[in-house]
Amino acid sequence: RLLSLLAQVPRTLARVLLPRRSIRLRTGGSSSGIRSRRHRRHLRDRPSSREVLAMLGRPRRNLPPVVIDERLFRSILAAAPGDSFVRRRNRALLHVLWYCGLRVSEALALRGSDVAFDSRTVRVRRGKGGKSRLVSLPDPCAGVLREFADRAGGSGLVFVNRDGGPVLASYVRAWMGRMARRVGVERLHAHGARHGHTLDLVQKGVPLHFIRDELGHANISTTDRYIARLDPKARVEAVVGAYR
Repeated sequence: RLLSLLAQVPRTLARVLLPRRSIRLRTGGSSSGIRSRRHRRHLRDRPSSREVLAMLGRPRRNLPPVVIDERLFRSILAAAPGDSFVRRRNRALLHVLWYCGLRVSEALALRGSDVAFDSRTVRVRRGKGGKSRLVSLPDPCAGVLREFADRAGGSGLVFVNRDGGPVLASYVRAWMGRMARRVGVERLHAHGARHGHTLDLVQKGVPLHFIRDELGHANISTTDRYIARLDPKARVEAVVGAYR
């Protein structure tokens, strides 16, 4: 009966209701230790949100990855003109995401001391898995980033808000949503710039082991699967072209 009722409510509400129902306890004894053990057992046994959606007949959507190619990258920049601090910061952030292929958390954590304009490198202090790495800083990105940093002044984090505090990833998600509406695409997210960076390197003939190091992948097979998932058309075109 509970599942039949849940089938009539939105997915997000179902995620809340079922776990709450699953941890209601009958504490028929006076021992707090017994109640605590029962509570932990119920928490361990309650279904995950994935299982709830499966029971409701609403499987998780596997959306194709968003790829911000160079054309879309230029369109986003054109849709965010202006010389205000926020607009210059957002354009500089987008350059770092696209030209350096950083994850949004890595870009927002950059400090002034991590950027070496002379050697054209950026130090990622804590990437995925807590690993550090050195990535390249191409000239088009270095120029925009240097101009923003010089005019913004100060030290510490590169990307800050008007009050000098850190920029949140939630803000970047909201900003990308606004840019999606402006450029006329269904959805955009910051990781799509990393995808676009990867495919741009592939198309420019950069060796796969260099791309692996730039992205911070543990092994080259991960990079190979990553690229294949992003651009299956490239494989098809290569095979078809081989027989022409």
